[in-house]
Amino acid sequence: LPIYALTIVSLIPYQPPKTYLSFILSSLGFNTFMSNLLAIPGTILFMINTIWMTHLATHYGERSLATAITNVWVFPCLAILLTLPDTTEGHWGWIRYGLLSLISAVPYPLSFLVGWVSQNSHSVQARTVSLCLVNISAQLAGIVSTFAYTDSDQPYYRHGNIRLAFLSGFSILLCVIVRYYYVAINREKAKQWQALTAQQQVNYRINNKDYGPSRIDARLVY
Repeated sequence: LPIYALTIVSLIPYQPPKTYLSFILSSLGFNTFMSNLLAIPGTILFMINTIWMTHLATHYGERSLATAITNVWVFPCLAILLTLPDTTEGHWGWIRYGLLSLISAVPYPLSFLVGWVSQNSHSVQARTVSLCLVNISAQLAGIVSTFAYTDSDQPYYRHGNIRLAFLSGFSILLCVIVRYYYVAINREKAKQWQALTAQQQVNYRINNKDYGPSRIDARLVY
């Protein structure tokens, strides 16, 4: 459940700027061809960032803190966007474009969020359900994100960006909470396991009907 919550909250803040980048650029005065062309650098950087962050999470085994990188990346961009004047005159249009492109290039965490859920399932039965639910959580994040920007907020979407910045900051905090929540669960499981004798541990492994992460000999990755 913590990973599902983290998936929903973490994937919302970057999606409206990324999804509507070409439209936002059009409303800022760029023609259709330029708007589509200017979206390309962010897309290329998005692919590069997703690869290195997935490698980082798996190499160091830090899923929760790696997930936080997504919004550590997004939050400053949203915060700076909120400080910009409501104009595209002079260099302001290009500054706004640069910030929106950086948000669009966010390191994407879903690949290792799916792997994280799979590892913490600890059984085929639990894994079958959990993988479906984490993908549903990602789709739910996409649906919720469509409500962040409204027509009345065009073209700078100041109120929408305030909402996204709040969610982005909350997501970083949630990543830390989830990490130490799993640390606490592992510590409690280890205490229960060590309280058993060697024979009781063998009997538990052979005869206990618990499965998945509910087993006291199962450790959760974080």
